[in-house]
Amino acid sequence: GLTLDINKAKRFIPGQVINTPLGPMFIPGQTVETPSGPVFVPGLSVNTPAGPSLIPGHIVTNENTNEPFFLAGQVLQTSNGEEFVCGQTIKNKNDLHRFIEGQTVLSEEGLKFIPGKIINTGLEEVFVPGQTILTPEGVQFVPGQTVTEENGITF
Repeated sequence: GLTLDINKAKRFIPGQVINTPLGPMFIPGQTVETPSGPVFVPGLSVNTPAGPSLIPGHIVTNENTNEPFFLAGQVLQTSNGEEFVCGQTIKNKNDLHRFIEGQTVLSEEGLKFIPGKIINTGLEEVFVPGQTILTPEGVQFVPGQTVTEENGITF
């Protein structure tokens, strides 16, 4: 980890120094136990009502402003090989964990996850809220929004 002095307060950031093509760099994240042994997962540690949690992802640099920002997601096997996919692992109504493609945004209520995917229109790439679901025709992306209600989140 790394201890930083932020506004005259010492803050501990969990992570590792990793050798990159640009030299050694500090990468925030945590080492987690997997069936094949301990694995370092890059990401940000956050405090939630249920306790501390890791949001896997990468810190990337905005090409226009040269400012770093955090993208929640994971490196997954895709039809194009291993790729970084924006999203989060969410617990569903059956208490099973499932990775869902989407973006994490900062709202008035704090960090909020919006399921969806980035679609290339030919002119630009745009984020479209929605979910990838299994249909009789196979796996399909269905545009739409989630709504938070008293009994939970619905699509």
